[in-house]
Amino acid sequence: MYDRFCYAIKNLRRGQKGITGLETAIILIAFVTVASVLAYSVLSAGIYSADKGKAAVYNGLESVRNTMVVKGTVLGLAGGGGTALTSVIFNMAMATNGDSIDLTKLAINYWDSDIVEPLALDAANSGDPSKSTVTPGDWSYYLSDGSAGSALKDNLAVYIVVAVPAGAAAFSYATITIQVIPPGASAVTIQRTLPPISAAMALA
Repeated sequence: MYDRFCYAIKNLRRGQKGITGLETAIILIAFVTVASVLAYSVLSAGIYSADKGKAAVYNGLESVRNTMVVKGTVLGLAGGGGTALTSVIFNMAMATNGDSIDLTKLAINYWDSDIVEPLALDAANSGDPSKSTVTPGDWSYYLSDGSAGSALKDNLAVYIVVAVPAGAAAFSYATITIQVIPPGASAVTIQRTLPPISAAMALA
């Protein structure tokens, strides 16, 4: 009888060892599962962040490639020897080579102390060096190589003529602002305080 009891006790301990091993295996599997889920989350977040960073870099490069800069002196004209500015003339070029801008897609705005007005492209008088707009509130352009195209690229410059809108406060010592906005790039702001009005003047 005693021997049977001892044998039963031994079998009970063996069963407990088996149960302990099973519990350990379950806990280990749970830890591995949690670690796998956490690792997947971290990797997913890292990949997402990397994609967003790459997109930001590409957008920045695209913006830089489309950036325009003013070249040379900004000129002002007072038609007929009047007392108010009638036209503003300036040259612009690409900040970097290798890309191009469709000049017909430029947005140009004008403002002073009296008015704020978006200007309209005078397509009929653009692309031809012998022509330029004279209609108040319009602007026109032609390329430095004399071609009739509308793509500004590489080492070309574009000659832009802005006809000051009617009702503008473009008198002596007034401050005027012209904003040129290329597609997909930063705006270029030209702000000048006018000298005493004359037929032709440099707007420093």
